[in-house]
This record gives sequence, C-alpha cells and structure tokens, in this order.
Amino acid sequence: MAASRQPPPGARTNPHTWLIALSTERLQPAGFAAELGQKDVRLVLAAAEKLQTPLPIASLLRDRFLTLLAIGGASLDWSAVGALPAWEAGGPSPTARD
Repeated sequence: MAASRQPPPGARTNPHTWLIALSTERLQPAGFAAELGQKDVRLVLAAAEKLQTPLPIASLLRDRFLTLLAIGGASLDWSAVGALPAWEAGGPSPTARD
C-alpha cells in the first residue's frame, strides 16, 4: 500500500488560500513563493515555444512575476502579483505589507 502524502508542517491546504492571502494582504509566510511561480511560468513558456503555441496570458504572468521579484518579492506568496496594480497606481508596495 502506498504511503499517503502529507503536506509539510505549516503548508497551506485550502485551495482558495491565494484569494484569502491577497484579500487580507497576508502575503507571508508564502504558501507558494513567487520565485517558484515565476519558474513554473518560465517552464510553461519554454514548452509552449517548442510547440509553437502562443500563450499570451502566461507571457503577461511572466512579466508580473519578474516585476514582483525585481522589487524584492521573491519570498512572498505568489498571489502578491495581484497586489502589483495597486502599487503601480501609487499604493503600498506588496513587499511593505507584511
């Protein structure tokens, strides 16, 4: 019988955690770090390029993640990309929220 996979201690298990994190501005501790989200989008875009398949939303996400990483948000929850428009409009930086 296969062993059941348990999430690591402190891992977020609610599938809507990203929405809760963003709406409550609780971007740390990260359930899934922004730098890992950027890596995954980069891998998806590389695979799409091999298949000659455009993924315009993935390209947009890549740019959003790079912006977040550039302002020091690598360790924030990946949902912090949703806080970027408010910051770009003059609001607080996602990195200053926690």
